[in-house]
Amino acid sequence: MGYPIPDVPHPLPLEQRKQKVVAVARWDAVRTKRPDLLMQVAERLVGRTNTVAFEIIGNLSDKMRIWHDRLPAKLKSRIVLAGVQPSKKVTEALGESMILYCTSAFEGMPLPVAEALCCGCTVVGLSTDDVPELAWAFHDGDGTPVHNDSIEEHVVALLGEIEMWQMGKRKPLESAKKWSLWFSANSYAKRLVSRVS
Repeated sequence: MGYPIPDVPHPLPLEQRKQKVVAVARWDAVRTKRPDLLMQVAERLVGRTNTVAFEIIGNLSDKMRIWHDRLPAKLKSRIVLAGVQPSKKVTEALGESMILYCTSAFEGMPLPVAEALCCGCTVVGLSTDDVPELAWAFHDGDGTPVHNDSIEEHVVALLGEIEMWQMGKRKPLESAKKWSLWFSANSYAKRLVSRVS
């Protein structure tokens, strides 16, 4: 079913997107959201590039803050711990970024994935039917799946997806329009009515 997602005001076109990966979650849900994986992947990804930034949005644990404080300065400047943000700020971050990174190995329907798709982001995460919105995005070619759940494979998938953006193979405005239609309140209501009637 998904969720009804509010209309996103003006996601940015390809040429205005920042080389940025965003991760949004309740990071205290350790078993589902896997913040340890997030920290290791973010550190390795930023360490292998000179321009990519990584923004982490959501409630942060002390462990995450300590990890961030101990990062080398050249990495720390490109990994932002934004903490809990209002919906408008989250949407703005997604609308200017390239990728939403989802660390979940299983979850009913992670709302940030749907929001990111409606903002024109592509997604990277585990290839599994246990995270339906990721599976839908991968099926439609709007992201890169991770087939082997290792830190290295997550990093490789993110690097591959960044390369797709750099080669001009992602069309964020077209993608945002498609997913916004799918997740619109009207479309959601029609699916809901069809299921119960």
